[in-house]
Amino acid sequence: METDENWLSFFQAALVCIEKHDNAKALEFTRQLYESGEIYHNGVENEDTANEIYNHCLHLLNTGQVFDPFLETKCFYRVKLLSSENLDPTSVWLSVLNDPSISIARKLKLLREIQEVIDEYSVAEHPIVWHCMLEIRTSYNHMLDLNAGNHSTTEIIRRELLKVFVFSGKKFLQEVKWFKGLDEVVCRMCMNLRRDFQQYPEFKSLLILWAHALEKVGKIDLAIQRAQEANDEKLVTRLHQQKSPESESEVDEEWIKDTHGFTMSQEQRKPANETLKKKKSRSRPKRRDNLNQLNQGSGTFDPWDEKYKAGDVHNAIAEVNSPIKSWKDVTEFDLPVGRPRRRRHRRQKISDEGNSLQHHQPPKAQAKSHSKLKRPNAREISAPGLISEDEFDPIPHEKLEEIGTDFESSDEESESQDEESLQDNFFEESRKFYDSLNRNKNIDENLLKNGLDLSEGCVNNFMRVKTRKFYDEMHSKEESLDLCKKFPSKYKHCKLEILTPHRALCISLDEDLEIEISGRSKCGKAFNQDQVVVEILKNSRNLPIRSVQPTKSSEIDCNKIFGKVIGITNRNEALPTNPVFVCTLDHYQTYHMKPLCKTVPKIHILSSKRERESQVEIYKYNKRGKDLIFDGLKSIDQSKRKGYIFLVCFIAWNELYPLGAVIRMYDGKCDIKTSLRLLCLRNNVSVLYEKKTVKEVEKIREEMPDQKKTEKRTDFSDSLSVFTIDGNNSEDLDDALSIRRISDTEFEIGVHIADVGSVIKKNDPIDREAQERSNSFYPGKNKPPYHMLPEPLATDICSLLPGEKRKTISIFYKVDENGNVSEKKIDRTFIQSRRRFTYQKVQTLLSETTENNEFTQDLQNLHCITKNIRLKRLKHKIFSFPFESSFEDSDDSYFKNLDAHIIVEECMILVNQTIGQTLIETFPDCVPLRVQSEPPSSKINEWLENYPDIADFVLSLQNQQLSTNRTLSFENIPEDNLLQQLPLQKHIWDAIVSSYKEKKIKNMERLIGTDEFHPLQAMAYESWMSFQETSSYRCSGSSQEKRHFSLGITTYVHFTSPIRRYADLIANRLVHALLDQNESPYSQREVETLCKKINGSQTRKFQRQCRLLHLGRQFKKQPVMLHSLVVSASEKSLLVCFPGQRELTKSCGEVQYHLLKLKSKPDLEENKKHILTLSWQQRLYSALGFSSNASNSKRGPVKINPHQRVFFPTLWKWKQLLQCLISDNMNLLDENFFFEKEVLPSAIECQGTHSDASSETLDGIIGKQYTDFSLTFSTAQIIPIQMGAEQNEGMLTPVIHLFENTKNVKCCLQHMSDPVQCFSSYATRHAGNRRMVSSEYIQRWRNIFRMESVTNATKSIPIIINDLRVDFHGSTETYDGSFILLKSFCLQRDIDFRWHLEKDTEKCVSYQTDFICIRCELINGKPLQARIASSPNERRIWVGHGETKTFQRGKTSGDVKVHFKLHKDSPKPEPSMRDASSPSCTIEILQMSDSDKNIEDAFKGLENAEQLAKSIALRERIQSLDDIHVRLAKQTKSDVMHASLQPNNEKQLEAIKKALSSRFTLIQGPPGTGKTLTGIKLIMLFKDINLKIRENGGDHKQVVYCGPSNKSVDLVARWIRLHLRDISPKMVRMYGSSMESTVYPIPGRDYINQTSCKDNRPDSDLAEVSLHNLIREKEKPFADRLRAFDKMFRENPDGTCIDPEKVIEYKKLLSEATEEELKHYDVIFCTTAVATNPKFLKATKNKIFQLIIDEAGMCTEPETMAPIIAAKPEQVVLIGDHKQLQPIIICEEAAKLGLSTSLFERYADNAVFLDIQYRMNEKICEFPSKQFYKGKLKTGPSKKYEVKEPLQIWINPYTPLLFCHVEGEEECLAVSTEEGNQQSRSNKAEVEHVVKVYNYLMSHDGIETHNIKVMSQYNAQCFAIREALKERRFINYKVNTVVSSQGGEWDYVIFSTVRSLPDYRIESYPTLGWCKNNLGFITDQHQINVALTRARKGIIIIGNKKLLQCELVWRELIRHYNQLGCVVDAEKQNLTPLKRKRRN
Repeated sequence: METDENWLSFFQAALVCIEKHDNAKALEFTRQLYESGEIYHNGVENEDTANEIYNHCLHLLNTGQVFDPFLETKCFYRVKLLSSENLDPTSVWLSVLNDPSISIARKLKLLREIQEVIDEYSVAEHPIVWHCMLEIRTSYNHMLDLNAGNHSTTEIIRRELLKVFVFSGKKFLQEVKWFKGLDEVVCRMCMNLRRDFQQYPEFKSLLILWAHALEKVGKIDLAIQRAQEANDEKLVTRLHQQKSPESESEVDEEWIKDTHGFTMSQEQRKPANETLKKKKSRSRPKRRDNLNQLNQGSGTFDPWDEKYKAGDVHNAIAEVNSPIKSWKDVTEFDLPVGRPRRRRHRRQKISDEGNSLQHHQPPKAQAKSHSKLKRPNAREISAPGLISEDEFDPIPHEKLEEIGTDFESSDEESESQDEESLQDNFFEESRKFYDSLNRNKNIDENLLKNGLDLSEGCVNNFMRVKTRKFYDEMHSKEESLDLCKKFPSKYKHCKLEILTPHRALCISLDEDLEIEISGRSKCGKAFNQDQVVVEILKNSRNLPIRSVQPTKSSEIDCNKIFGKVIGITNRNEALPTNPVFVCTLDHYQTYHMKPLCKTVPKIHILSSKRERESQVEIYKYNKRGKDLIFDGLKSIDQSKRKGYIFLVCFIAWNELYPLGAVIRMYDGKCDIKTSLRLLCLRNNVSVLYEKKTVKEVEKIREEMPDQKKTEKRTDFSDSLSVFTIDGNNSEDLDDALSIRRISDTEFEIGVHIADVGSVIKKNDPIDREAQERSNSFYPGKNKPPYHMLPEPLATDICSLLPGEKRKTISIFYKVDENGNVSEKKIDRTFIQSRRRFTYQKVQTLLSETTENNEFTQDLQNLHCITKNIRLKRLKHKIFSFPFESSFEDSDDSYFKNLDAHIIVEECMILVNQTIGQTLIETFPDCVPLRVQSEPPSSKINEWLENYPDIADFVLSLQNQQLSTNRTLSFENIPEDNLLQQLPLQKHIWDAIVSSYKEKKIKNMERLIGTDEFHPLQAMAYESWMSFQETSSYRCSGSSQEKRHFSLGITTYVHFTSPIRRYADLIANRLVHALLDQNESPYSQREVETLCKKINGSQTRKFQRQCRLLHLGRQFKKQPVMLHSLVVSASEKSLLVCFPGQRELTKSCGEVQYHLLKLKSKPDLEENKKHILTLSWQQRLYSALGFSSNASNSKRGPVKINPHQRVFFPTLWKWKQLLQCLISDNMNLLDENFFFEKEVLPSAIECQGTHSDASSETLDGIIGKQYTDFSLTFSTAQIIPIQMGAEQNEGMLTPVIHLFENTKNVKCCLQHMSDPVQCFSSYATRHAGNRRMVSSEYIQRWRNIFRMESVTNATKSIPIIINDLRVDFHGSTETYDGSFILLKSFCLQRDIDFRWHLEKDTEKCVSYQTDFICIRCELINGKPLQARIASSPNERRIWVGHGETKTFQRGKTSGDVKVHFKLHKDSPKPEPSMRDASSPSCTIEILQMSDSDKNIEDAFKGLENAEQLAKSIALRERIQSLDDIHVRLAKQTKSDVMHASLQPNNEKQLEAIKKALSSRFTLIQGPPGTGKTLTGIKLIMLFKDINLKIRENGGDHKQVVYCGPSNKSVDLVARWIRLHLRDISPKMVRMYGSSMESTVYPIPGRDYINQTSCKDNRPDSDLAEVSLHNLIREKEKPFADRLRAFDKMFRENPDGTCIDPEKVIEYKKLLSEATEEELKHYDVIFCTTAVATNPKFLKATKNKIFQLIIDEAGMCTEPETMAPIIAAKPEQVVLIGDHKQLQPIIICEEAAKLGLSTSLFERYADNAVFLDIQYRMNEKICEFPSKQFYKGKLKTGPSKKYEVKEPLQIWINPYTPLLFCHVEGEEECLAVSTEEGNQQSRSNKAEVEHVVKVYNYLMSHDGIETHNIKVMSQYNAQCFAIREALKERRFINYKVNTVVSSQGGEWDYVIFSTVRSLPDYRIESYPTLGWCKNNLGFITDQHQINVALTRARKGIIIIGNKKLLQCELVWRELIRHYNQLGCVVDAEKQNLTPLKRKRRN
């Protein structure tokens, strides 16, 4: 919003709307008016205008027609604070606080917001602040009075009130320098608060406040006591130091910073009178005299002066039991007589200024933090000596501020508090909702359940005119079914399941068959779960396919049946007409939403009102008008796309995707309550109950059934000792137990189940809603469940609460001590629970017999009996222990309370079995059985093949009977097989041994008996569970299957939980009918329907997602280390699993190869055991200076031991342990059993391996900087993985953050997957194409360019330093730190931090940015090195990300001290890491490329740059060239006459004239138009002009010719050398240092960036003019010394005998020689990157007059502007063609924000267009001219494209065009290798045809290899073609990518497009997403243009025309070729080579 004078227009517009009674619009303008006030207040800082605006707002809000109490309250306090008038706020607050429709949470939020407003004002300038604070306090008291009867609510308010007191106290201490005595007030307040608030967590902050206040008043001892109570060790330490006489007594003010972002600057710390004097007047100068009233007398404002009475306000604020009862009372406090001038106290924002909190420390505190640095524990490499901090001067604060990270301001808010406790139970919430008079509030869950009811007019209003037909007409239901009958093999009746927007699965209703639908158009307008008829398009085999996860197209072709939906027979009945879906953002377009339920593929939302692409339109539903009303726009933060959730209303479907409207938006910053509600919405879990249900419950409550009422029910309420056993927080107690001895050997066990059926009648409203819910939903983590029955029933009336008489159905068993049941009886009873036990309490009673409890003996008897029952049921399975995560430890732990759980489980299973068997006898056709089918025998056999021996060792499956007539048991293993080795985790084995020694038998049994602890057993069990059939409910009358496979029980029902499961309630009613001898209350059909409904419940899915959510939130707070097991490997990823952690989905364990930064393509092996080998090349160093692992001494790659965390005993030894476990006698073992050595050799894969990899050596001498190593992966191999969490689909989801190979090698997947988020921040503003001020231009481009440079940095080989001591310091918000590297260490390892302050090369400080990933090993929270055998439970790796700020060089030693700053989102260092002992860490340095650093440095100088650079950047008018140059330009001929140069045509002449006489010129040269020659002529002409000026006494000026790539520059330089040698200017070619090092290498520096070209070397044709050669020529001043170094380097190729100091000396010498030589030349050729190099700039300072940038369309704007700014030319010429290649951008988000648009394209309208091309045959040019240049490109006469005789391959002899149709099969690379980049593709069929065509062309006379160019857009295809040509013994072939071919031309071009799909998978109407997935960047029009314009005499395109026609340009091209008759089927081509004449 602009801050102009038109803010009144909002006020006037609001008045007009009020007159028209359009109150909604009036409110919208009022809000805009308020925002204008904020702009004037915060931005322009004009408080007078702001005050006027807020008064206007209040006027509108007081009209009675514009209602927004929250806005009114904010306006009121803005006016009050700005005017300093003591206004009475009573009416304002009452309208909000007394409104019952406003939730408590919203009221508290408003109070916090007002508190933030108050905090913006300084008390010294606005004394009214005190009154406002007291009014806030009064508001909280009022809320306490209103909610006095609700304990949970008042507790929340009191906690908030405590925060207010703490806030007030901090405010007092901030102002203590202006107001005396406030420190004593704070002490008194804290003392009073201690009594009432110490039970709250926030009390710790009060103690810290108290300590600071005591420190202020000088009571240090008491302050220390309070700090100790708060466990604030840092504060205690500082206070102890404070006691020493030499230390200062000034309080450390860091702790205050968290008060609404407040930080105090040095200026603000000065006394009030001094500070105020320095501030300049901003408004109202006439009131300046009032300011001086503060400074009368003593010079301080005394609040205790009677004149002011401010002390009374202070005391009232601080008083716990304040006498102030109303807001009116507050106004009684007087203000000062003379009010100070209104001035805002501005807050400093760290995010804006980049200041570290360290900068705000007092001087001594700073010195103290610096002194923490200790000398790194490094081995001395050179002369020994201690590192002293005296070596490094303190860095000036202002310098650190200058280089602070410019993270864009974020709207991120802290997570809101958990307000679950504010809510009544969900029944009460429902009741209040229906009783509320305010019905405007929409309930989201009702929206999802019932949808919206939109009128026909509303739907028609939003429908757009159909532009094209997307879907074929569907057959009618009758026609479709008729086709199935007539052609059953071709048409199938199916149910549709949508998998993705372009892929669906159809499951046949008649047979076991799955058909895949590939492509949106083939799915039709079908919804998920619709019944459809499918036409089979392709069936490659007769057997049905079950797998739906293809890995590559070949597998799809072999294994899939594909089809097309041709008719819809039945719609999804559950969908309303206008359903509402929970959606996420589409990856490609913000106007597309993806429903999470996948009911429809995508929804095209309304988007016509958007102002920017990053916005979403929000609508609200008008129930009365049944329409949607626009409600505003919401901006999308691209960095948080995955965190957004939307509710989208389906409107209609008449285009490709349905049309919808967003009616609700959640931004991902949700508290746990909101997150759970969103999960409820996603899974259709109802939170509120239906209105009829609420009324029925109220009726039951009013008519509470009399438990004494006479009925057929036995009363055991007094005679039986009944108790319940449940979880700690369980309230729905639906089962109870009793036991009594009836003889010496027999007991009666009673299981009592709540008789819910006696309370809830069948089909009443409660019962019907219970049917819909089917289950209670438990979100976990002590969050209240979503009960199936309303809480009054579930937790009270039906719940078996202790002391309450309840109706039950009881099952009594007569059993003996061995668990044998002799009698059983079912009866209706009354019982009264005597005791409510928790599992933990029962376990305690069973374990500790000393406790005297009336139930102890009963529980022990019950445990003994149930244990025997369990043994008979499970046999040896009972010795398997359940797995529990260490990070989910709780009192309800299953393992810790195992015996208690066994009692309940066995009793419940026994009852369910008894009821099932009893009911099936009486009601054989209508019992809802719980059934689990046995898995297919084929699956079992496959499993046994995969785990032939280990299957019998899985304890969880012991005695499991299989359909293969085999019973699993470890006794089955033959003796011969027992010598095999079994992998066990070392930490588990060590724990077993330790437990044996310490006689901890229980722990030993648990370790042995938990399958998940043991790799092979865990894998076998996980695999077994993966193919088990899902349990479900089936009606006994219609189900053939009646057995529950896992339980081994036939006719099993659920009966024991009727409060939380509807199936149990059905069984309950059947039991009543049984006891009453009545007919079944349910028919078979009813039970079938109910079973189907219950099976469709989302219970499991919901609870799994809840567990994931809780894990995600937990992992976000603290990542967790887990031992994962390798499952499988694919072409793209490694899949691992987490045994026992079944809530972690498959996607949680997927490790993408490209995130591991591999050296080469993954080697997938067919061997079942060894599945994969991965290889790395890394620079791995140790700060110790050496490595005990001599892996670097090997010349070849090092193999890493893959099983370092594993111990290999024999199966025999493990069998002995299991036998001891089962016999319950571990005493059979002796010590020799554990310690005898195994005679077997180590595992094969461990032989010949190393434990680690390192670039270090034993002697500390580095031979090579990198180390090559590989690691083999096999099934069940242990991989330590650290889990964190990221946003996905609107919720925090666990993801892998760290992948650990060895101690030295750990891959941070977090920064590899999202480098921008870790190291920088996502820019939110587009670069724009409008005029702006320079500061805005710099900031926008700096933010965008930083995204790209960060992404680039992660692609390079990082420097990894282990064992490095790091010092951390900071406070609760920001942290920074430093580490020191020895000079000798850096020199030997080529760790080169550039010192580029050119004015003083001896400077000791360098301000530059690199990115760092810091990793610190923590054992039990402390920095320690983990052992190989360490348990993952006790270790964790702290990972922080940040950037370097400064590099300091020691004044004498030359050691380097690196200062860094952690990213704002990085985890804070653990307290143990911040102590005096600097922890040992790993630092991974990702260096920003020199070119990127130079560009950023150049941009910083734009403010002070030459006017030309400013004008170009900011689109200002370009000044005219000086008169001398204009005159010389006119006098100079505009052409260069030479035999090798063609004369200028008209446009070339125009371009040259304009360039010579203008400061800024653009020349657009399409292919073949001579733009290169035009550039060459400009070089010559500019050189001549410069020479003339020099001859006339002017300075020597230089011409710089540069481009984005070496190739583009070499092309021009080489042309001049070859063709214009006689008139060649004095020219030099300057290469970058990496290119120069390929000619003159430095030993030991031979590592290469994998992303760079392997053959990137200086052009040999330019050797004579190459700078690196010229400086070595004889008689050059530095030649002899440089040659001496070259000789030394050649003689020591490994570098081990070269002193690193010599390398530094050599580099300095090289710089000096370069700078000296460069200044002598007239023309310099270099890249744009080199043109910003400090060496280049120093040598050419004030010498460059003309700068020509060739191929400027391929340069980003920063790349183009940087040399213009830095080199300071007076004339700039950009030559290029933005219709050809664009800049290559890695970061997709940066490209979208404008980085992919070149400066050339921005100014393209001003370019001179060269319109005649001389390269191509006219027919070749015809299509590119029409498609890309609007037909303006014409063909001129040229011999280049003339041919004597056309080739026979052309269909039309005079049309040298050919498109060869090939239907091949593409393959994809998973990682970047020498074959190509990640995702690069190849196509074997096209490779074969390319070779045929190439062979045919080469058979012609006169055609040589240099005449033919083979191109593809994929590196992998180019590699495959080269290999194929090599096999055919061709040499000197030219094969390259399209990008690399830019600027070149050849007679004939063969272009392979690669991408291909079978016909049945090609879309008729492709979408953007489909094209990106299936066509990739072959749709890039710029690359297509380049590919089509390289050929002079003929072009042959090879590709799949059917697929390519899906894209517009290719469709036009194929149509054009078809019209010319140039399309041919490759298979029909005759490519028999001609007989070529013998070559001479």
